[in-house]
Amino acid sequence: MTQHITVVNGSAYGVVGADIHVHGDGTPVYVLAAWAPPPETDDGWLRELPSRMLNARFGVVPFTGRVDELEDLRLWRGRPGRLSARWLYAPGGQGKTRIAGQFAALSRAEGWKVVEAVHGSGAVHPSPGGHDMATDDAAGLLLIVDYADRWPLSHLRALLGNALLHRPGVLTRVLFLARTDDGWPTVRALLANLQASTSRQPLPPVDPAARAEMFRAARDGFARRYGLTDPSAAAIGTVDGRQLAAADRGLVLALHMAALVAVDVHVTGRRPPQDMAGLTVYLLDREHLARSESGDAALAGTAGQVVFVAALTGAVPRTDGRALLDRLGLPVPSDRLLDEHAATYPAPGDQVLEPMYPDRLAEDLLALSLPGHPFDYPARPWAASILPLLLDDTRTPTPGAVVSRAVTFLAAAAQRWPHVGGGHLFPLLRDRPDLLLRAGNAAIAALTAVEDLDLAVLEAVEPLLPAGPHADLDAGVAAVVTRLTGHHLATTDDPARQGRLHGYHGWRLSIAGHHEAALVATIEAATRYRRLSTRDPDTYLPVLAAALNNIGTTLAELGRRAEARGPAEEAVAIRRRLAGRRDDMLPTLALALNNLGTLLWELGHPEDAVAPAQESIEIRRRLLDEDPERRSGLASSLMNLGLLFARLGRLDEALAVTQEAEALYRRLVDDDAVAHLQDHARSLSNLGSRLAELDRFDEALGVLIESVALRRRLTAADDSHLPALAAVLGNVGNVLASSGRPAEALDVTVESAQLYRRLAAGNPRAHLPALAMVLGNLGTRHTEQGDIPAALEAADESLAIRRQLFAADPDAHLLDLAGGLTTFASVRAAGRVQLTEAMGAVAEAIELYQRQRSPDERRLQAAQRVRDVVAEALHRATTMQR
Repeated sequence: MTQHITVVNGSAYGVVGADIHVHGDGTPVYVLAAWAPPPETDDGWLRELPSRMLNARFGVVPFTGRVDELEDLRLWRGRPGRLSARWLYAPGGQGKTRIAGQFAALSRAEGWKVVEAVHGSGAVHPSPGGHDMATDDAAGLLLIVDYADRWPLSHLRALLGNALLHRPGVLTRVLFLARTDDGWPTVRALLANLQASTSRQPLPPVDPAARAEMFRAARDGFARRYGLTDPSAAAIGTVDGRQLAAADRGLVLALHMAALVAVDVHVTGRRPPQDMAGLTVYLLDREHLARSESGDAALAGTAGQVVFVAALTGAVPRTDGRALLDRLGLPVPSDRLLDEHAATYPAPGDQVLEPMYPDRLAEDLLALSLPGHPFDYPARPWAASILPLLLDDTRTPTPGAVVSRAVTFLAAAAQRWPHVGGGHLFPLLRDRPDLLLRAGNAAIAALTAVEDLDLAVLEAVEPLLPAGPHADLDAGVAAVVTRLTGHHLATTDDPARQGRLHGYHGWRLSIAGHHEAALVATIEAATRYRRLSTRDPDTYLPVLAAALNNIGTTLAELGRRAEARGPAEEAVAIRRRLAGRRDDMLPTLALALNNLGTLLWELGHPEDAVAPAQESIEIRRRLLDEDPERRSGLASSLMNLGLLFARLGRLDEALAVTQEAEALYRRLVDDDAVAHLQDHARSLSNLGSRLAELDRFDEALGVLIESVALRRRLTAADDSHLPALAAVLGNVGNVLASSGRPAEALDVTVESAQLYRRLAAGNPRAHLPALAMVLGNLGTRHTEQGDIPAALEAADESLAIRRQLFAADPDAHLLDLAGGLTTFASVRAAGRVQLTEAMGAVAEAIELYQRQRSPDERRLQAAQRVRDVVAEALHRATTMQR
């Protein structure tokens, strides 16, 4: 592969073996770079600023402790599965970056390719140039995503779709680093679409028993940079056991700050601070002193303002940095200020306004610079006025990344410094609530975590919340609604309002992927509506039915389908009663019936699912006469009914409703291909299967090939369509085999099995059933080609998976196990091997088919034919032995 990069001005960034995603202006959405260990740094340069000494990027302090947490990461990395992701989260200063760096170093030493992904608006950018992402000889790929909770979901979706993460056969692990797990459910749902296994890992505070060791390691690391020969002397009179046991010493950064102050106090002879706030003030004083000593005296009055601005903005392109400083009306030209700031805080590449690190120290700088605190650090008179000026985009737009960082850092500071919220951030957001939504999920999560939050801020934001799902804001919206719901519930004893509050809360939580919490809230809503409905059924039965319907769907989402049946059936009963009096309830009755039919199907009761599915379709046909825009809902219900009929052996009926569904989807695609192409591809696949079941193989093959073409087109744009492509390829293989084209059938089935194996490795729960099915088909295809050893291997693996699934959920997987047993026996009969085992397997299959309330006669007869073949082969083998 050849990559050509042309640079007109500045520098360029490129990767080999991966994708680059850019905004409309050409700037990267994110940057990928091979992970590198901390660079060699000059001791004198490090000592100039405390923030440099504390910056994990420079590796001044060797990694210490966290043995259990590190081992947990190594175990996760080594588990089966091609693609796996982990969300590692903890408050700022807890040591996420350090443990990720140590894990990266260990992984690279053990042969893994380690890559960092930095958000386009993130804090630290790899250097410009080319970055080789090749993994040819690597044990696997580890991608580390820092500040993951600050990435918009759409940007994470782009990252997770990068070709780098989807190389066949390459073990791939994605480690997300974040402050909270608020955004994890939505990211986890995104990963589920990519068939990735997922887990989360909170990083706990440092164990009190380990804090002294961590303090000593940090002290020794700093002492080496100061040139001390006896580091132990630095602790005398500075940090005692009581201080180390304090709650805030559970932060790795707090221990490192204490160690740095101990060393600095020992060297300079200054008075040691006595608490955490004192440590922060001491270090910021030293930072300020160092800047004053090294800078131009003429700039002394403005340099601190630029440092304050940089803490709010983070590194930005020079054009943005210049425009932001110009807003402040400072007496020194902005370009000169940027250059002077860069001399002390150099930014990578062509950026300016590199902030102070670590982030928590920058947050403390913001807090102590703003008026309203009681500590011995002079507040800056200009600090309060900078905030509205920096975020005022009435003349020129404020970059979204700047809004996001500024509000996030101020909200994080407000969690520890009350005056930041009450005196500065809350009034700003009450006047400009749009800023909070522009800042995104991480800022909202930080704000809603502030204990003394002025809820008037959230009440000002509430009218601006998106009316429905919004991928980049769902987690934040749920956090806002959660905080407001608690407040509103505490101020009302009206059960109707309580029901509305709980119901809305549950809906927002469900959208954000917080299904457990959504279930609790929705049950609370239903409880209140049930009581109210006894007094006023016309008003409250409809909302009770809606709540019950949501409870059912949420339980099903949580895998608790058996529990979901009761609420789903009650929702149908209520809506049926209401629809008898009110035509406006018919659409909701059709929806509830369709949901119930789908649930019964998933529970392994297809015969019970037919009646609600048919009734839903009858209602939707009537509604279609009134509104042709309802075609999509009718088409979906028809396709589901076709699947039900096919499973019950009612093949002619299955074909008829599936043909009608496909015709509706074809019309919908003509009107809007983007919206309905996926549904049309699915309807073609189903239609091909229904035709094949009636032995109309030529027609089936033509329809299925059209579906494969659509699926390949969809998959080229989005890997989430891989499961559907694998499924339709499996169907093509079956039809080719039935058409007398066994070699072609084998090739297509092998491709289907390879896709399913890849999918199941990442998400076994979702894809093991399909993998088992296609492996059974593969066993049959190998048998047709005379390759009995390969056939036995595929059939045995299929049966093993099906037994595992049946043990976990017998009702849902009874037919699948029976089919696997039949294939197991059929392959052995064809190869004249292990015939006794084959007879036992097919007898078990027949017993399972007969156990059904409405046996599938077609499958039962097929199993009986296999039994007869096995019996004959066994008889011949026994006769020959005699």
